[in-house]
Amino acid sequence: MKGNALVSDLERFILERQKEKAWLHLNGYENGDPATNGEYSVLSCFAKSCDQFIDVGANHGIFIDRALQCNPDLNVVAYEANPTLSGTLKNRFEHSSYSVEVNQCALSDTEGELVLHLHPTDDTASSLTPRKNMMPSFTDKMIEVTVPCRRLNTCELGDRPTFVKIDVEGAEYSVISSGAELMNSLSRVAVLFEYSFGWDEHGSSLKDCFHWFDARGFTMYRLTPLGLERVGFYTHRMDNMRYCNYLAVKGESPLDDMQRHQLDTPEGTTSFYAF
Repeated sequence: MKGNALVSDLERFILERQKEKAWLHLNGYENGDPATNGEYSVLSCFAKSCDQFIDVGANHGIFIDRALQCNPDLNVVAYEANPTLSGTLKNRFEHSSYSVEVNQCALSDTEGELVLHLHPTDDTASSLTPRKNMMPSFTDKMIEVTVPCRRLNTCELGDRPTFVKIDVEGAEYSVISSGAELMNSLSRVAVLFEYSFGWDEHGSSLKDCFHWFDARGFTMYRLTPLGLERVGFYTHRMDNMRYCNYLAVKGESPLDDMQRHQLDTPEGTTSFYAF
């Protein structure tokens, strides 16, 4: 009997853990798969109505490929600091029919040269700050490479509908804040950015980021697998270091044509835009 009770307790424990994971994923947290966490859905939605795509932290170019599938006429400007990855991207698009400009540099709120921390087998962990929150057995293998660095403002684009994706392992707000002039010059722009414990490593504040966008007339959303949840205002509970993705939108956008639902939250009723 005791053994059967233990099995039952373990089964209930596993079931509750599965429920917890399902709740987190459904609400947009702790799911890094762009095919299921809403990132590809947002990209597809906006790429069809945009003329320009800025990919900051392009890595292997999976977001570029996805965007061009949706809109082959997109003007793409990509930034990748890892010399190996950026070189591969340049070679891939150099003789293609697509308009893709690949820049081998980092973006941040400073210009000149910065140290990029690279892992020899995990190119998704590259960061402008040491990965102090990761295990020493991982970070001890990282190498330092000096790379050129620019501000987002140096990206010269006309005032056309623009989609921006930023995934730079904690330095997202530094990139965003370096693009004030660019953001002010664009009447229709959407910015997709990642939030994670890398923000703590970089010393960035989600509150500062939300206030930065709010001061420039943007509306904020959090991604979920089923749609976008409007975030009316920042609360301290958002600084939880749980992985998720946010979208900042200014001007007309595909959201205007999407089905909107009323959604109850701990902060009150908000709007939910289903994909």
